[in-house]
Amino acid sequence: MEGDYDEFLENLCCLEVFGQLKTTEGPTAERIISQRLNLLVEHEGSVFVWSEERAALMRVSLKELRVDPDNSRVRTLRCTHAPSSPVERLIMSKTGKHVALICQEGIWIVEMPPPTKQLHDRINCRSFPLGERYFASAGGGGRVLQARWHPSSEADIHLVVLTADSCLRIFNILDPEAAEQTMPLIQQPTALQSTSELALSKLSKATYALDDSDNVVDFDFGPKRAVPKYFGFHMASESCLVLQVFILKENGDVHFLYPRLHEKRYPLFLSDALPMHPPAEDNYGVDACSVLCLSTTPTLLVVATAAGNVYHCVVLDQEGVDGESETEPGSVPSQMLYVYEGIDLELSGADEGEQDEEPVGLREQLEEDASCVVVHADPVVSNRYHCSHRAGVHMVTLSWLENFNQFFNESDEHFMAGSLHLPCKVEHMVATQPLPDSQSLPVVGLCISTDRLLGITLICVTSLGECLAIRLLADVAKTQPLTSESTDGDSLVSPLRRLRTEDFLSKIRRMLERTKLPVLSFCYGHCTMQYKRKYHIISLLSVFCQSCLLST
Repeated sequence: MEGDYDEFLENLCCLEVFGQLKTTEGPTAERIISQRLNLLVEHEGSVFVWSEERAALMRVSLKELRVDPDNSRVRTLRCTHAPSSPVERLIMSKTGKHVALICQEGIWIVEMPPPTKQLHDRINCRSFPLGERYFASAGGGGRVLQARWHPSSEADIHLVVLTADSCLRIFNILDPEAAEQTMPLIQQPTALQSTSELALSKLSKATYALDDSDNVVDFDFGPKRAVPKYFGFHMASESCLVLQVFILKENGDVHFLYPRLHEKRYPLFLSDALPMHPPAEDNYGVDACSVLCLSTTPTLLVVATAAGNVYHCVVLDQEGVDGESETEPGSVPSQMLYVYEGIDLELSGADEGEQDEEPVGLREQLEEDASCVVVHADPVVSNRYHCSHRAGVHMVTLSWLENFNQFFNESDEHFMAGSLHLPCKVEHMVATQPLPDSQSLPVVGLCISTDRLLGITLICVTSLGECLAIRLLADVAKTQPLTSESTDGDSLVSPLRRLRTEDFLSKIRRMLERTKLPVLSFCYGHCTMQYKRKYHIISLLSVFCQSCLLST
């Protein structure tokens, strides 16, 4: 079975359909360095690739490729109304009935045919623009920064869009002409603030807390929370469950709000910037670019910066001095962020401090300025996520999260506090810029196959049109117990041992565990290296070979 799976991965990487994602030799810099370019999407064992040349979605059935690779075919799903601008991202709805094409100048919706009709070689799919009049007149302010399907939409027909004018819009694809709701995230004088004193209450110190000095760059959905109901503009004592939305600013501030799908006339309250503990002088970076909310208890936010810094922030209810919540009855609980840990992603295979000062061309300067780390959720493992950037793909596994949940949800007297200090595992899965001198090869497509029968697979495509398929574990691997560990009944634990930051057996396991994977590199163009860098790379390879020999 292992050999069959390796053959399946090899056949997948050799498909010519991925070559259609190859960018031309002299494209515009905006096309190459689009911050969130992702032209791959996976749903129920099928991978969809956007072909700009054919203005169509290309469907690859992984099941056919695994069972009968010789007779597997690539289907073409042609759009009846092709987008008028280049497509940058594909976003599949939860039910798989619609695909949102995020373009440079608007959004198109493609209605997917039933699975029985997807067996034909060529299929015409109905497609139509979303908010066409707004995007045509908005200019640069209508550039789409982020778009996500609303998880609480019963019919899976609501798309939430963040645009460059710092507005959050909710579109209903059944009525695509205009947005159902428009929520400005910049400070604006409104009649609501003058007619109601509710905006000055503890529910929100400022109805619109954001200002135009810092841009909104990303958002993500959080868990449902109890918020008060409204009758007109008056707050009631009852509460209802509303999905929370976290909003990230470029300066690193995080806000939240509670948009409601079916209640348009209600006061929209946006929180102040959540306080971050422990505090930092630079607010943990001034170049934040991506945020991800993990489905954990308590809620965990992943905030990434363009420089490659990633922070794991735990969302906690803010408490007063006496240990009780500061929130008054009938109002929204105030929250804070606790920065549990931070990691630095390796954005180059060699030490950047050894670079010689060389003149940088306009193209390279634009690539450096518009670099972005995009965080992708793992659809299979909740405590794992992936980061794509100009230098490849990193995989981050939060090995401490299970112990963290146990610490919050259980009252175990023998719980070892040191298990909370285990660091996360960072693995460089794909390296597209092994050296600082290497020309950047952005990732133009990233998706994960979720069919466990076919194998959990990370599929990545670079701007050269080359595909990489890497097998992932369906569950986070746990270290095997040591032979010296006793398997008898529970033994008495000394109070002094509970004060240790880490017990001896856990430390031995962590030392013996191998966390590094082979880095797969792609490099093109002329690359000149100094002798110091050559020696540095050879040293890295020798250390890696020694670790492989010791692990066998």
